[in-house]
Amino acid sequence: MIAKKFIPIIIVVLICSISSASFSFEVNPSDEKAHKAIALGSKHFMDVFAKEPVKFAIFGDWPKGDGGIFESKLIYLSIISSMRVRSRMPDVSDEKIQKVLNTTEMPVRISSSLKVFKVIIKQNGKTIEASRIEDAMTMPPMGGAGGGGHPQSLKAYFNYADLDPNGKATIVLYEDFGEIEFPVDFSKFD
Repeated sequence: MIAKKFIPIIIVVLICSISSASFSFEVNPSDEKAHKAIALGSKHFMDVFAKEPVKFAIFGDWPKGDGGIFESKLIYLSIISSMRVRSRMPDVSDEKIQKVLNTTEMPVRISSSLKVFKVIIKQNGKTIEASRIEDAMTMPPMGGAGGGGHPQSLKAYFNYADLDPNGKATIVLYEDFGEIEFPVDFSKFD
């Protein structure tokens, strides 16, 4: 009798645990998941950044201000697929898909109105430094409240092996006049 009362609770707990596991970024996603990510980008080419799980990979006020986006393998495939559709370019090639799936580092695209010289991730009591940082591109001036500066655009790369894909973290940008922190929940995006 008592066991029957707990069955609905057990079912809800199982469903929640299964659904949360399916949203953490994957270090080794399958080809099937890669093609689903590409389909998401192709279908939502005008608003891919507003769709789940891509929107969860964004932190801060990116792309309009300080912040960025974690370009996990599946997020990146969704983004480049949407860009290719918008530009009327051919679909993402199987060769490109395999190249992305074989990467060992997750790029984080960052924009900042100040000069960023160091990027780290704090997670589970660890400080994880970017394995490398590269300039990404020249950006137009930022507008809006407090804007007007010329942002720096860069990519910081983190080894997948150093990150917990199911955990929360904080990305820290060290800028000329201090640091800025952004909370991130890896369990919410692919």
